[in-house]
Amino acid sequence: MPSGLHPPVSALIRRLVAAGLLVFFGLGCDSTGPEDAADAPPPRPLTAAEDQVIDADNAFGLTLLRSTVDTEGTSKNVFLSPISVSMALGMTLNGARGETHSAMEAALEKQDLSPTDINDAYRGLIDLLEGLDPNVEVALANSIWYREGLPVRHAFIDTNRAHFDAEVEGLNFTDPSASDRINGWGNDQTRGSIEKIVPSQIPSNPVMYLINATYFNGPWRDQFDPSNTAPKPFHRTDGSTVTVPMMEKTENVVHPTYQAKQFRAVDIAYGGSLYSMTILLPHEDASRCSRSWTASTPRRGRR
Repeated sequence: MPSGLHPPVSALIRRLVAAGLLVFFGLGCDSTGPEDAADAPPPRPLTAAEDQVIDADNAFGLTLLRSTVDTEGTSKNVFLSPISVSMALGMTLNGARGETHSAMEAALEKQDLSPTDINDAYRGLIDLLEGLDPNVEVALANSIWYREGLPVRHAFIDTNRAHFDAEVEGLNFTDPSASDRINGWGNDQTRGSIEKIVPSQIPSNPVMYLINATYFNGPWRDQFDPSNTAPKPFHRTDGSTVTVPMMEKTENVVHPTYQAKQFRAVDIAYGGSLYSMTILLPHEDASRCSRSWTASTPRRGRR
């Protein structure tokens, strides 16, 4: 995430660089499938702070989604990683003070949490998510790259190293090798999925990059037969149709399905069912679908 010394929070969020995984903890609405179909128990209970951070990150992620839909429209594909954005801004929050800190807390929905609670929660969630399912590989990597000569407080570095496992390094941003170093880190952490995070020649205004790279690789719990993948029509929001390759499964495999006023949803599990992909199908307008999905939705029906 490129950042100046004191950028406005709204601009800071718009300029995020994040690579990663969209994670919602649980799924909600009215289930029409069996409650235990994709609900293997986690290895330990969540702490109160972790629970609050999850709710806050879900709320922030949905706000980010709606803002992106409003800005980009619904005519193109958009990939967002709320967990990456939240972790990058979580590291940034450790360096903010005064009005900037308060504004960031409010934007991140974390104004009711102390800095210790936030940092401890991310420390615990990183460890939990990376070891959650032995059948699924998840890596949550964080890094901070700052322009050589910039005075950076040791407390900021130490806190982010301890709680976010952040790799911290000062670089000569005028040297092309600096972008090679940062992009090489991102390429390594995403196993080659993202080759470029910063431009080959770093501009003169950034003084620090705070980056999260999230890697996910997991098999479907119930495998799809590749031979069943075939071109099928996909109906877009504007009413047009495009042909795309679609997976298909005809076996009698039970997945939790959900009905809401604006959409239908299905939960498709990975590995040992502790991770899943939630697919939402809007009844009509995709933007209405995103607005009907609230921070409490992922938990409703699961408690």
